[in-house]
Amino acid sequence: MKKSEKIVCALFPNALGVGYAVFNSPKELLHHQLVRVRPMCSRKSKAFIEKLINELKPDLVVLEDPNAKKSRKRERVTKLIKDIVSTCKSKDINVHQYSREHIKNVFEQFGKTTKYGIAVIISDWFPKLKPVLPRPWKLGYSEQHHQGMFDAISLGLTHYYLQD
Repeated sequence: MKKSEKIVCALFPNALGVGYAVFNSPKELLHHQLVRVRPMCSRKSKAFIEKLINELKPDLVVLEDPNAKKSRKRERVTKLIKDIVSTCKSKDINVHQYSREHIKNVFEQFGKTTKYGIAVIISDWFPKLKPVLPRPWKLGYSEQHHQGMFDAISLGLTHYYLQD
């Protein structure tokens, strides 16, 4: 990879683990995954994220803003996000945070605002993701495993869209 190329790492910690997406540009998704963290604990999630940041050496980390007006992040995840921001700052890595509303506003222009609808758009843009497209959420069912990965990708794409 050339030095002039910027690596953007979007991180989405949630109840299942950590979804992440690594971009070189809005059209170049280098890597994506949802890593399960069992048992659920911030210490293990933080250790995984620190290892990922040390390996990737991103120029920018993108996170959801847990302090946004309509954020429903639980206290554990909110603290974990704050810890990630501190880790990045200690390594001189820029951090941008976006609310769920930012993501919805970006993808509304493409006709979708639900997590499932946004995931469908993302899988259209990156066809290799179609096999892991989560099913639509239904009342009484928990979120599917790969949704956190799609959430991370949507954060990264929101960053590119709002920065241009």
